[in-house]
Amino acid sequence: MKNRTNLTLSAVGVAWLCLAPAAFAGEARPSPANTLIYSAQTVAASATNQITIPAGAIVYQMSGSAAAADTITFFPPTGAQFIAPVPTALQPVTNSAQCTWTGALNANGSLTYTFNGGAATPCNRNTGSVELTLNQAVMTGLSALATPGAAHLATITAQGTFAAANAGDSDNSQIPVLALVSENSFDFSDVPLSPALTINLAGAGGSTPGTQFDNGAGGVSPAGFLGTIRVSSRPVLNAATGQPLVAATAPTGTVSATISGNFFSITSAYLTVNPANPQASCVSPAPAGSSPGVINTTNTSITFTPPLPSATPPATTNWAVCIISGATVGGVAVQIPVTPVTISASIVSAPTTFVVADNDRFSQIAANGSAGYFQNVFGAANFYPTFFRIANPTSVSANVFAILTRDGIAGQFSGTLPAIPGNNAAFISADMVAAAVGTTLVAGSQHATVRLLSPTASVLFSAVSQNSTTLDISALP
Repeated sequence: MKNRTNLTLSAVGVAWLCLAPAAFAGEARPSPANTLIYSAQTVAASATNQITIPAGAIVYQMSGSAAAADTITFFPPTGAQFIAPVPTALQPVTNSAQCTWTGALNANGSLTYTFNGGAATPCNRNTGSVELTLNQAVMTGLSALATPGAAHLATITAQGTFAAANAGDSDNSQIPVLALVSENSFDFSDVPLSPALTINLAGAGGSTPGTQFDNGAGGVSPAGFLGTIRVSSRPVLNAATGQPLVAATAPTGTVSATISGNFFSITSAYLTVNPANPQASCVSPAPAGSSPGVINTTNTSITFTPPLPSATPPATTNWAVCIISGATVGGVAVQIPVTPVTISASIVSAPTTFVVADNDRFSQIAANGSAGYFQNVFGAANFYPTFFRIANPTSVSANVFAILTRDGIAGQFSGTLPAIPGNNAAFISADMVAAAVGTTLVAGSQHATVRLLSPTASVLFSAVSQNSTTLDISALP
């Protein structure tokens, strides 16, 4: 017996496919067996995990002729079974008018086909071999296909038993004739902004340094563009019909995409749908027709739930991910934190939900310049005063500003420090920084944290803390 390695349809099968030419030929694979790819959501939608196999997809070919009482049995994957109606046999072109097979459904869910021709009129094609091709078939119990992925491959096998002169062609074991696999009906992907979304540290347009985003057009805006998420429909089969998914039969639902990061200054977020220019579509306030996101209570994640593409196949929907910074504390604008941004996303479609991106890196919010972060800062009244050194190795003056937070106080103090001349440096105490931002480091106060920022990219920041009694010096992180 020789198993086919490509999908050649009988005349009847070709005629059937002319009504829907993409029914399965585009999904055929040469080895080890032809493959049909189903929408996992449509399989899961059936209470019995039922699928329809299109006509001409199940094919068995033997090397010689068939004689009366020869049988070919098709076995379903483990746990599955064929159900009524019994698929008819599509008749190939032969040199005998008696090339007919009768099919029967067995108690174990397999199908057996018996050759009806007489011994004197063997059934063989004009190619010298016999081919048994089944019409549309229905199977249940394919729970493996209710979740997507090649790891859930289900294989239909066949075994031929031939009498008399053809006994040597009988199969010693079952051979694969059709592989079944499922995929998520939709393909999710993301395209983060590159280079990263940057925080403007130059105070462009009269803005407060560190509270606006660079908008990609030489200006600043409270709205920032992080990147694009997209969903495309796949050319997979509808389990109910065995035909490609179309808009009327495609699963419906939503994408659930959550981005995570330090969004302390972010007051709102939204998606723009299929924008011609994704970055330019992020404006403040949010434009009409945009889809708002939900910010959690700790400002560490934002969730979007846009609908799946309404047309299939092919269809792709793109969404630009936009955020707006505008938080204030005590009437003072909050500085935008530097933060990596990750994404987790799922395709939510009844009755199943599939994770399609799990805590993947999505984007980044970065300072457009230089930044130094110091976590243990003391004033002179605490006996371990901190001193900052700011070095500017460039040929032009570098502006510097500071953000100070004090333990136990929910707020930021920010202000501008003296500019550092080109090819020069400055040594400044923590008390001078506190005065520049409008606060003091008093005796007995808790620790303070200081961020030093400059729009000049190569400015260097360092710090030391000195014991006022022993004069011991410690470097600070």
